Amino acid sequence: MSDERQGREIVPRIVALAALVVLAACHSAPPAAVAPAQEELSPEVIHARAIAILSYGLARPIPAGDTFVTWTPKPAWYTTVSRTDSTVASSLVSLDGIVRTAEAVWQEGLQREVSIRWTQNTHTLMELNGRFEAGVIHISGVRDTALQAPSLPWAVADYGMEDQLLPLIQAAGAGTRRLAIYRPSPSKWDTITIACTRTRGATLATETEPDGEHLFWTITADGALVTLTRDRDRDFERRPLDLTARVADYVRLRELWAH
Repeated sequence: MSDERQGREIVPRIVALAALVVLAACHSAPPAAVAPAQEELSPEVIHARAIAILSYGLARPIPAGDTFVTWTPKPAWYTTVSRTDSTVASSLVSLDGIVRTAEAVWQEGLQREVSIRWTQNTHTLMELNGRFEAGVIHISGVRDTALQAPSLPWAVADYGMEDQLLPLIQAAGAGTRRLAIYRPSPSKWDTITIACTRTRGATLATETEPDGEHLFWTITADGALVTLTRDRDRDFERRPLDLTARVADYVRLRELWAH
């Protein structure tokens, strides 16, 4: 093997090993030493741990794109999102090894196709595909189901996969609308209410869930969900991963809810 080729192969291994060492240090320290509150972890440690989990700790690939961390108040879930004018691909990765992915194709404001997969390590926990045509949503997976599309604007999106709803919210514009969301894991429809306000180059959306809880979304002008908080859990915040490009949007827009 040439020295040049050997060098190319060794460098990624060193990067991976360094990230995994950081991850191990974060998880193996005594509880009192970890002190995992958001402000007590440096941006470098937060970033390195996420890279270790998302790049080297998963048994299958996930969509590459914007990366977010959900704090509760310690890091609990990691999200990646890739969007185009007609597609949304996203993941939700939890520390117990469960990886949730969803990929959807949108045309003329309608979700035409969707593929959802949940895995834990090498085991598939749930897998289904959805296709919409002639007013009917055809679901195939463990069992085949045909659902009549509701009269409300709708989408297939499981809990925690809010990015899959962005095309609906962007299409809604300012004002208040009701949306019907099919949740594959419990096989049920939820009806939520979204109230949107456009301000200072962003969309602020208040979601009211069926149980009355409110979620507060901050969406950039180019359509990225940069913050998500809940009124019943003040420790819950989804925000961009430290040291990534979306942090600048987060810093610029985080005061919009203060009025």
